[in-house]
Amino acid sequence: MARGYFANSKIYTQHVQPVLLDCSFTVASTDSGGYGLTGLVGGGFDNVFAYTAETPATGSPAPGAGYIQVNMSNDFPGLYDVFTSIIGSPETGAQIPVSTSGGMTAGTVYIIDAVGTTTTAGWQSIGVPVSVQPAQGVSFIANSTAHSPGVAGTGQVKAASYSGLTNIEVVGSGALTLAGHLTQKGYLILQCLKNGSVTQPNDGSVISIAVYARNSVTLIKGA
Repeated sequence: MARGYFANSKIYTQHVQPVLLDCSFTVASTDSGGYGLTGLVGGGFDNVFAYTAETPATGSPAPGAGYIQVNMSNDFPGLYDVFTSIIGSPETGAQIPVSTSGGMTAGTVYIIDAVGTTTTAGWQSIGVPVSVQPAQGVSFIANSTAHSPGVAGTGQVKAASYSGLTNIEVVGSGALTLAGHLTQKGYLILQCLKNGSVTQPNDGSVISIAVYARNSVTLIKGA
């Protein structure tokens, strides 16, 4: 299908040299790498460190449970906003074979854990939309066929869980830590909260962070 998005797209604002950087990662407190996360993608970030139950990675400040430090690849004179969200929920429980009658409940959300030998048509017959290619991580609402009799093949699903958070916020003055000092790069510290209490997000949660900053010391109307 046609796409209305372009690689050389621009942001039009009344700010001088606005910069929008974003990244995402999966929370993994037991990952052997010691970062407390896996699958970090995005430009403009040197490292992201979260709580880990393993030996912290080299350079990690070893944040406690519920805290995240985001190390930028540069410093920035100004900070306009930080957007955070959970863009992927974890799975929970044991694998459920799609071939098992009564294994799934109609109307309940499941996540594909293994496509197996179950065909695309088979996945579609139990609730995966025809517009989506069945793959590990795809969520769908099970229909009556998923409940009984199920569908042939070795496909497996798991029940959907949740991040355990209500919000994520910047600690202290993000503008000051993002500005860095002398030759140091900027950073942000985030705290993950559940109803006002610092809480470690559940492993498998996918967190997205977007930083909207200013790459110029010039101000317009005090911005």
